[in-house]
Amino acid sequence: MSNRLPIVTKNSDLEELGMRLSATVVSETLGHIFRDKRNRDIGIDAELELVEDDKQSTVRNGTGRLIALQIKCGLSFFKETQGQAYVFRGELKHLDYWIGHSLPVIILICHPLKHIVYWVEVTPGAIIQRKKGWKILIPKANTFDKAQWEIKAIARRHSVDATLDLCIQAWVHARHRQRVEFAGGLAMPRDYHWYNHLIRIGDEQVMLHWLYARYGVFEIEELREVIRLLPGNMVYGSKLILGLVAESEESFCFYDDWLDLATGVPNLECVRLIFDRRAPAIYELHPDGCMTLEYFDGEPIHSEPAGWASMQSRYA
Repeated sequence: MSNRLPIVTKNSDLEELGMRLSATVVSETLGHIFRDKRNRDIGIDAELELVEDDKQSTVRNGTGRLIALQIKCGLSFFKETQGQAYVFRGELKHLDYWIGHSLPVIILICHPLKHIVYWVEVTPGAIIQRKKGWKILIPKANTFDKAQWEIKAIARRHSVDATLDLCIQAWVHARHRQRVEFAGGLAMPRDYHWYNHLIRIGDEQVMLHWLYARYGVFEIEELREVIRLLPGNMVYGSKLILGLVAESEESFCFYDDWLDLATGVPNLECVRLIFDRRAPAIYELHPDGCMTLEYFDGEPIHSEPAGWASMQSRYA
């Protein structure tokens, strides 16, 4: 009689245990959203969505910042060690899939007796190639329940803001013939408030900040905050270069109060920038309506007439 009944294997029990342990850490300890993605699974078992506190209220918000999770559970994943790390071995087909994934990928290994979950992010720099496969080291110190800061950093890494910042840095370098140096995080003064960067262009030290028309319009309160902080920050630079970044020229149809607020502020240079997320790249929109698509040695070498960016986005 028993031979006719469905068989529950130990592997399926371990799989379910690994999912439960991982889900508990993600949702209860780290406070994020856990989604089971095993339907038609081809290398990703679950998905983590970053949740953040709303500074204006007591609610918490989903962010749309996602991490893909590959979950393994069993004592076999803890047998091989190297120094203070567990050794995870995999096949090349899985490595190609994870490295090329549109989301950052984290491997979780779950100890079925201790109920501890360990983690490592799959990156080219962490992979150790072997003739018949590859391996990655999962530090014993990497317990997933203690990874609150690391998870946030990984989830935010591929945000639009991060891409924008890199594009703006490239634009600054191309726009100036003189040597451009950006102050690193450790070199930034502690009382340098809010602005994105402190840079040296030739012999001049200047401040750099950018505002992004995230929903197609610029927020007047953000500009007020930029101007409010300018006098206190002036000790660190001769002027502030403020990049106004939008994805359409229509976003620069400012309200009168915005123009009144921004016009005539000492030591403030406002620059209108178009962000092309397909490239990605930053283009400079000049007062005469022309747009510089490319600089070389500090000189514009490719410009387009007004309306070009809007037409490009409309027919993309």
